[in-house]
Amino acid sequence: MKHWEIEHAGELIRIEWNNAARFNLQTPVGGRWVDYHCFTCYGIDSDQEALEHAFEVLGVVDTSTALADANGEYCARMGHDM
Repeated sequence: MKHWEIEHAGELIRIEWNNAARFNLQTPVGGRWVDYHCFTCYGIDSDQEALEHAFEVLGVVDTSTALADANGEYCARMGHDM
């Protein structure tokens, strides 16, 4: 697993990638990382390409609603195929 911690729309977000096709977008809750969005993307050949795909998805996901759900101890796991 690889991960990147970034700031997006004023929120701290961690992008987790399994070095294959599966991604988790996470937010910190109570000292641990909690998934708020998951997606799959096939055919990724490098870390850079993985990060680029994750940034594309971040542009589509409504982080304000998703993060509010995650911070309320509720985590909706949604699939997103690209």
